[in-house]
Amino acid sequence: MPYRACKTCNKKVIESTGKGYWCARCKKDEESFTLRYVLSAKFSDATGEAWFSIFHEQAKILLGCSADELAKMKSREEATNFLCQLKKAKWVSFLFRICIAQTEYKNVK
Repeated sequence: MPYRACKTCNKKVIESTGKGYWCARCKKDEESFTLRYVLSAKFSDATGEAWFSIFHEQAKILLGCSADELAKMKSREEATNFLCQLKKAKWVSFLFRICIAQTEYKNVK
């Protein structure tokens, strides 16, 4: 769910062989990173269900906490708090405005 992001451009960073983290977009090493969400979730209503990717700002609203807070819960082995935070978003009504792009994979839409 959370990923390590460059503080400048918010793109994913990877661990550098030297020190810190490498951002391919900025083409430089960063000493630290921020945690950001990319959440994959299944939504359903009376007409059916679909999988969506929810990005950082909207995922913070859905989960009710920042990516840093959620990572701290998971790393401190506060399993009950971590799972409770995730369960708070289940079976809650939300109103969404969705942007859809049709994609093709191996000639199948």
